[in-house]
Amino acid sequence: MSPISQALLTTSLTVLGGILVFVVGQVFSKLALGPVSELRGLIGEIADDLLFYSNVYCNPGTGSDEIASECSRVLRQRASQLSARVHGVPFYDLCARLGLIPTLSSVVTARNGLIFLSNSVRNGEPRENDQRRTEVQNVLGVPEELR
Repeated sequence: MSPISQALLTTSLTVLGGILVFVVGQVFSKLALGPVSELRGLIGEIADDLLFYSNVYCNPGTGSDEIASECSRVLRQRASQLSARVHGVPFYDLCARLGLIPTLSSVVTARNGLIFLSNSVRNGEPRENDQRRTEVQNVLGVPEELR
């Protein structure tokens, strides 16, 4: 094999190897890391909503009907989205064991807590609602400094 042919073969194999690594990286990123990132982003949105609407669900029945309805709808929607995002994460148990995302039982606890708060906006018990909020924040791993 001539030196020119050898150089062309080496260059071609290097380029093909680079393309293969890029494609595999993109597939891994989209199929595995993307859903994990989306779930973590949703947990951030839930933390935001719990703080933003705390004056509504920690003081049931005192706000306007419009705000109470909005709070109830948003919290229930977040519970629904939480369940949906879990199904999109491949190798969920492995990711949870690695600490990238909450365990499945934690997600179920958080989902149930959000539904409870959604149902308690108008006639719940303030102390119980506050305890439920804290439980949701704990199981989702929301740092105490951000509550």
